[in-house]
Amino acid sequence: MTDVTQLLTGSGSPQPQRQVVAGYVSTNKPAPSAFGDPLYVVLPSFNTGAYYGPCKWGAAEGSTLPAQGAEVLVCFDDSGVPVVVWWEGSPEFAPSGAAGGDLTGSYPNPTIGAGKAGTDAVVADNLQTGSSLGTGSFDGQLAYYLADGTNGVVWTFRYRSGSASGSKWEFVGGPGLYALVDAAESTVSTSYTNLTTTGPSVTVPLAGDYDVEVGALISHPTAAAYTGFMSYAIGATAASDANSVQSISSGQFDAASTANCRRLGGIAASTAFVAKYRTQAGADTATFTARWMRITPVRVT
Repeated sequence: MTDVTQLLTGSGSPQPQRQVVAGYVSTNKPAPSAFGDPLYVVLPSFNTGAYYGPCKWGAAEGSTLPAQGAEVLVCFDDSGVPVVVWWEGSPEFAPSGAAGGDLTGSYPNPTIGAGKAGTDAVVADNLQTGSSLGTGSFDGQLAYYLADGTNGVVWTFRYRSGSASGSKWEFVGGPGLYALVDAAESTVSTSYTNLTTTGPSVTVPLAGDYDVEVGALISHPTAAAYTGFMSYAIGATAASDANSVQSISSGQFDAASTANCRRLGGIAASTAFVAKYRTQAGADTATFTARWMRITPVRVT
């Protein structure tokens, strides 16, 4: 069968039956009132006024009768008799039977099933909360997680079963969780401690791997050649220099704005990261201003 838009050319005689011609039901002859009644069609590619028929045609389950002017597709059998293979309103080339996948009901008029793609329910359900995304249904599945409703932070994850990690939901978009303490506050402690204003702090909602960034403006108003440290406790694990950002002064009143990023794996859900501070020696006062923390997921469960 050729493209249905292909019209016959040449002498005007019907071409082999594999050819298909577009036309319409004659408006000068009565349209059939029942299946099996005579049906006449006009084929403008042959003759703009003449009609052909009666045609061979038949009922299709659930189809409607062809009306005057309805579009048709016609071919010719070996005897030159026109055969109507489709008419406007006929479902012969449309799917039939029970619908599947995300659809429910039967063709020709199935509907989207409850909780399936494109429904309000699945949009609402897909904006997930809680401590786990669960097991994905298929590779490439997307999930949208409301990480911080107050600040409009929504994370997008893509499920990949082949990941070597137990965390199969891989982060593909969204801002990190962010916290800031602007106040300039100081310490002379040589072990990690809170400042007058604790933090900044961020609690991660899901188990997995995260990029943890911290930064601050660190100054030394009382002594030279000392180092100020900003790190963070991870849940019950004390802050360490390994995760710290540092500023080394070369003279009194030296200040530097500095930052650090670490990728940390195996973080449990609901773990709090809390910034801590220290100085190198008690002779030095380290002051920390505009201290911030941002945590972005890499992959989660």
